[in-house]
Amino acid sequence: MPKISVIIPVFGVEKYIERCARSLFSQTLGEIEYLFIDDCTPDKSIEVLMRVLDDFPHRKSQVIVHRMEKNSGQAKVREWGMTHASGEFIIHCDSDDWVDTNLYQLMYKKAVDEKSDVVVCDCIMSDGDKTLKTIDGGDCQNKGAFVNAMLIQKFPWALWNKLFNREHCLKDLIYPTGNMGEDMALCIQQILNANQVSHVKGSYYYYFYNMNSIMNTWRPEKSLLNFESLKSNAEIVESVLKKQGIYSELDYGITQIRFNSLIQLFPYTNIREHNRRFRNTYPSMVRRVIQSPHIPLTMKIRYILSYMKIYPAIRSVVR
Repeated sequence: MPKISVIIPVFGVEKYIERCARSLFSQTLGEIEYLFIDDCTPDKSIEVLMRVLDDFPHRKSQVIVHRMEKNSGQAKVREWGMTHASGEFIIHCDSDDWVDTNLYQLMYKKAVDEKSDVVVCDCIMSDGDKTLKTIDGGDCQNKGAFVNAMLIQKFPWALWNKLFNREHCLKDLIYPTGNMGEDMALCIQQILNANQVSHVKGSYYYYFYNMNSIMNTWRPEKSLLNFESLKSNAEIVESVLKKQGIYSELDYGITQIRFNSLIQLFPYTNIREHNRRFRNTYPSMVRRVIQSPHIPLTMKIRYILSYMKIYPAIRSVVR
C-alpha cells in the first residue's frame, strides 16, 4: 500500500503542469501513488506530463493517468480520485501549483508520530515569480474551533494543504456535485471525521495565483452558476454540522458560507432572476450580515447596495 495518494486534476494547464509534476516526482518520500485525472483537457497538458515522467523512470509504476468520459468539473474529478486512491493517506495538488520536495515526507512523518488523521501545512501564494503572501494553515488543536475558523475564512478550507487518513476521513462522505466550494464541503466533512489533527509549521505548498484565470472574471450566467454551486455545497456543510450537533455553535461560520454564495450575485442584482435569488434564498441575511464581525465593512456596504439594486449601477459607471 502506498503511504500517500496524491490526486491531481488536469484541465487547461499546459503552461504549468511541468512545474507541478517535477515537484511531485522529486518528492523525498518514495511510496507515493500519483493520480492525474484528465478532465478532457483541450490542450497538451497530458503530453507535457508524459514527457516529464520520462525523466523520472522510477516513478512510472506509481503513476495513474485517468481520462474522464466527458468534461465533468472539479467535483466529479476529485470524487473519482478519492474513490480510486489506494494510499494510507490522501492529499490533493492543483496542477498549476507546486510543492517543496520534502513536503509529503514531513506530513507523513507528522501523521505517524502524532497518530493524526489529518495533517495541515502552511502555504505560499505566488504569482510564479514572487511571494504574494504567506497563508497560515491554522491552529487545529480544537477541532470545532478549527472548523469555524475555516468557515469564516481565517484559515483556508483547501484540500491541497491537508493530508487525510483515507480509512478514517472518507467515511460517509457526501460528495459534492457543484464545482465551486467543493473543496469546502469535502474538507469540512473530513476534518469532522478525524480524531486527531496536527499542524506542520512551515510553508511548503505554493499556490499559484493567476490573475488571468477564468475564476477572476464575471459574467451573468457564470455568476448564477457559481451561486447555485456554492449554495449547494454550503447546504452539505450545514447538514453535516447539524448531524454532528455543533450547528448552533457556528453561527458566524454559517453566515459566512451563505454570504459567500450571495457574493456571486452582487454585480447582477439588477437582473430579475439574480435579484430574486439574492433576496429570497436567505431571507434573514441582512441582519446576520450587518451583525457579523467577520465580514468587512466594505463588503457589508456592497451587500446593502446590491440589496437595493444600486451596486450594479455604480459598478457599471466605475467601469
